[in-house]
Amino acid sequence: METIAIFSDHTEIARAMERYFKFVKGFKGIFIIPLTDPYGRKKIYEIGLKSDLLIIDAFAQNNPEGFRFAREMGKRILLVFYPDEIEVKEGSSFCLALPDDLETLADKIKKILSSPPPGEQEYEELEQQFPILKGGSNRHGHHG
Repeated sequence: METIAIFSDHTEIARAMERYFKFVKGFKGIFIIPLTDPYGRKKIYEIGLKSDLLIIDAFAQNNPEGFRFAREMGKRILLVFYPDEIEVKEGSSFCLALPDDLETLADKIKKILSSPPPGEQEYEELEQQFPILKGGSNRHGHHG
């Protein structure tokens, strides 16, 4: 049985997905982890490495933190975008725009679980389409 890790700062949405996967799809191992917990970096990576599917908010606190994390992990991924971020259109096999594409969630998960993880080329195509995903040159952490 696959395990799913949901990396999200949108707690209500993450919990709704968890309920869906547990009660509708019968998944047992589901973890919800906030992406922006600075103290949980090690835990975030450990859970990510153990899980078969990662559902990750592409942005955390207006930074493409989740996108970078997804790329680093090299696992089966569902990248989630919200309306106030970028207008991701149906097309990328591992992206989901909420709430618009919610009805495609089940099909997308099934397709992702039966496909290999996205490759470097797929991440680069997303970056070309949406340069904001590359992020700025600010690698010094947070200010303030």
